[in-house]
Amino acid sequence: MAQSSSSSEHVLLIDASESREILANLFESGFSHTTVVVCDSVEQAYVYIAKRLESFRSLPKLVFLVWDSATPEENQEALTKLKSTPDVQWVPIIVLSNSSQLSMVQKAYQLGANSYLIKPLGYDHWLQLLEALRYYWWEIVSFPNVTY
Repeated sequence: MAQSSSSSEHVLLIDASESREILANLFESGFSHTTVVVCDSVEQAYVYIAKRLESFRSLPKLVFLVWDSATPEENQEALTKLKSTPDVQWVPIIVLSNSSQLSMVQKAYQLGANSYLIKPLGYDHWLQLLEALRYYWWEIVSFPNVTY
């Protein structure tokens, strides 16, 4: 599990792909004043979340779940598990995928994803997307006051 920055606000990136370090570096650039925690599996993310809850520390502001179009059952299981956990149900989950296949988009929303985003191509497009996400989720959206 990789971590950057020392901010109290943080995002969780769950990515089992071999390119997760590249994506983590993009996130660190796009969320420069936010800690980016990278987990390579939902199980590892659960360990991280459990430790945060045990020590009465805040949960991530957002969870980014990378979907691999080659493993749709695993994707669905991961999202279902995250959304069915009472302590995590309030945390927005954003699915990132290479696929624009309508059935995958519909399944993600059906299982409780708060957003389904198709991964952009190119560094500049990534930074534009992450800047827009940061503005939307930090400046526009209101979150419930949830105590853990």
